[in-house]
Amino acid sequence: MRMPISKQRNKHIQHVLVEAAKLAPRQCHELALIDEKEMQRGNRNLATLAVARKIVAYLLAVERRQQDFVPTEEFGGTAAA
Repeated sequence: MRMPISKQRNKHIQHVLVEAAKLAPRQCHELALIDEKEMQRGNRNLATLAVARKIVAYLLAVERRQQDFVPTEEFGGTAAA
């Protein structure tokens, strides 16, 4: 279950994440699928937010594992995030 976006946030990071989420579906097939799924529900802003949340999940996983990020296309497997 997704929680609402916190009001105690860094607005600069939020701005960068939203801009990245608008461009990311063009580069990453997995993020494009998330974007398309949310767009079918009819709200462009919620689709962008869903992609931004997935990007944050990727960033947190990279931080936790202390490893470089390897996109699914290069890894050849399925994403486990």
